[in-house]
Amino acid sequence: MKIENKIILLSIALGILVWVIDSLVDSLVFYEGSIIASVPHHELYMRSLIAVCLIGLGLVCSKLIGQHNKTEQMLSNQLSFEQQLLDNIPVPIFLKNEKYIYTGCNKSFENFLSMDRQDIIGKSTFDIAPAKLAAVYHEKDTELMNNPGVQIYEFEVKGKNNNSNRQVIFHKATLEESDGNVGGLIGVILDITERKKAEKEKDNVISKLERLTAKLEKTLEEVETLRGIIPICSICKNIRDDKGFWSKVEHYIQKHSLAGFTHGICPDCAGKHYPEFYSEQKTNKPS
Repeated sequence: MKIENKIILLSIALGILVWVIDSLVDSLVFYEGSIIASVPHHELYMRSLIAVCLIGLGLVCSKLIGQHNKTEQMLSNQLSFEQQLLDNIPVPIFLKNEKYIYTGCNKSFENFLSMDRQDIIGKSTFDIAPAKLAAVYHEKDTELMNNPGVQIYEFEVKGKNNNSNRQVIFHKATLEESDGNVGGLIGVILDITERKKAEKEKDNVISKLERLTAKLEKTLEEVETLRGIIPICSICKNIRDDKGFWSKVEHYIQKHSLAGFTHGICPDCAGKHYPEFYSEQKTNKPS
């Protein structure tokens, strides 16, 4: 049975009880055993009025309690909806009151810290975070409370089951009460650990490319290429340099490139300059 109906029944029973008790008192003390017959009409009227007032009071209380329960149920549904809304947001969100105590969070925040909600709500940052990190969190929260608005900064978070800290961006904002005073804050955490790793790898690749580029440029500076028209003697085949000096082909190429030379004798020159040796070699050559 609803509590409203219980209150109505209780008020009716109370009204009847008051009527009976008053009648018994009057009968035994004033009217020599008569409950109604010898009782003046104004006494009956007063009894009836008291009973009706009690019943009416019970109806009013029942109505007020019913409205209160309805409002309470609507508020509960609203809070449940808001919590479901927060839980469906894929980034960690938390709420703190003006005393820097956690008053709410979503499922992503629980997972991020590897903690259950009941272990977070009602606690401060010093209760759930390492001392060094908690000191910075509290300092930043105090700074935001003293200067209401929005606060964004990069820092670290360490989950309960994590061996290393996660690189994050905190995005916080103050919450105002109906009187305009700061009543707390709401914060969102963006995990940028993977982005930081990618940036570090990118920087390493860029640094490596810069070193390779510098090395290549240095190598290219040391390399001189042969291009344009080269003046060469049509008889001895010597080459004239930019200063007018003549030098052998191999010396000129070695000076102006990274090429090297190894010397040998072609068959034509061998026959021309060493006919005896070349003819002997040619005779002993197997057919």
